[in-house]
Amino acid sequence: MSYKDKLTNAVGGLVGIAFFLGILTLLAVLIKGMAWFSLMVMPWLPIIFSWTTLICLVLILPSAIFKKTRQFSAIGFVVASYVYGALLCVGSFIITYEFWGATGVAVGLFLFGIGIVFTSFLAAMFNAEWAIVWNILVMVSITYGLRLFGYWLLAKVEQQSSYIDME
Repeated sequence: MSYKDKLTNAVGGLVGIAFFLGILTLLAVLIKGMAWFSLMVMPWLPIIFSWTTLICLVLILPSAIFKKTRQFSAIGFVVASYVYGALLCVGSFIITYEFWGATGVAVGLFLFGIGIVFTSFLAAMFNAEWAIVWNILVMVSITYGLRLFGYWLLAKVEQQSSYIDME
């Protein structure tokens, strides 16, 4: 192997290492920025949760009773499930960051698709924060329960419209 080939391999290796370090730096900056954003919106999370719950109970749930407004209700429940899911993700990020730091967040976000919610669940369990564990389980149940209920209502609306078309 000539000196030119050795030099080319060495430069290629250094560029690879620099690229890897750049990615790690970008990841660290991203996680720090997400931590800052999460802490800024944290005071708003209970307010958003309360308003979403109030709208679901007072406006969307009663409209599921009537056939003419059932589609509105179905879409409303699906949208509400995404609001709850966003609240769950932000809360899970904060929990993971507080217990396990940036490394835990990086593992939760990028390693094998585990997800930040599951990582926060594990972080709360390993720190014996059982109220947080139950809150995560309740929020996951609300998020996916509302989404399934919304899609079920939407299927019911489509089924009723197909019966009307057949007549």
